[in-house]
Amino acid sequence: MLHIRKSFLLTSMHLAVAGCVLVAGAGCPRKFSSNVTYTTGLTYGYGYVAAPGTEGEYELQALYFDLVAPNDQPGIQKPALVMIHGGGFTGGSRADDDLLLVADRLASEGYVCFLTDYRLLADGPPPAGDFPKYDFPSPSAVRAAIVDAKTALRFVRASADLYEVDPNRIALFGESAGAVAALAAGLSAPEEFADDGPDFPAPPENNPGVNPVPQAIIDCWGSADYFTDMFDADDPPIMIWHGTNDLTLGTFFTSALAIRQECEDYGIPYRFYPLLGEGHGAWDAEYGGKDLSTTILNFLQDFMP
Repeated sequence: MLHIRKSFLLTSMHLAVAGCVLVAGAGCPRKFSSNVTYTTGLTYGYGYVAAPGTEGEYELQALYFDLVAPNDQPGIQKPALVMIHGGGFTGGSRADDDLLLVADRLASEGYVCFLTDYRLLADGPPPAGDFPKYDFPSPSAVRAAIVDAKTALRFVRASADLYEVDPNRIALFGESAGAVAALAAGLSAPEEFADDGPDFPAPPENNPGVNPVPQAIIDCWGSADYFTDMFDADDPPIMIWHGTNDLTLGTFFTSALAIRQECEDYGIPYRFYPLLGEGHGAWDAEYGGKDLSTTILNFLQDFMP
């Protein structure tokens, strides 16, 4: 029998300094654009994890995000991105410098960026139930990441007024494992991955009644190989950015080709960027003389103006 105990964590105190907002005792990891504010340690929801020192018991753990947002457009509803880091579902961080660099560029152009952490394998999320499809590193870790991606989408839409976000212009960005989670969250039906299963109901803080469907998906060296059955004609536009020499287990370049084929088959709008000679993690690659951030901005202008 599963036992659940709640352990709600308080959101960290913050200090405001020039150009960014810092968790007390922390420092800015990089210099941001003059019209961008960086805020760390905010909470977007809660997820079940193994309770320390117990067997078969779970507690709710806070899920954190950092906000990278323009500070020169007060009172105006802005488009938003939920951004999910990679790390093979075992590591990685929302504070990854490459991720922050892209977020800074997007925020400087008027996008509100929510950089999210999510539950990893070591957190011991609940069993995956009927989701055994993606077994590396474990179905439970992959399923938890997808649930958390949808929780983040619900949070952003529910908090649109607070963060001056247009609730009808929210995109989902993921890289590597984060792209796997982003694709599954963006392609699946709204009611899927709403919680961790019947024994783990979503707490009210996770805004369970809010629509989690994004208006666009940005896939950077990810994969949808294990859930191709989720594609249908109503899916949002997809941007595919993937190195042709990507030989990473689970995210071969053939995964990008498969996503393109699904888009063709179902008539899903898409932009496909095969990066000749690039491997996994092609942050610095260019396609047609344009870098990743510029390509994302052009894609979003086309499909989420």
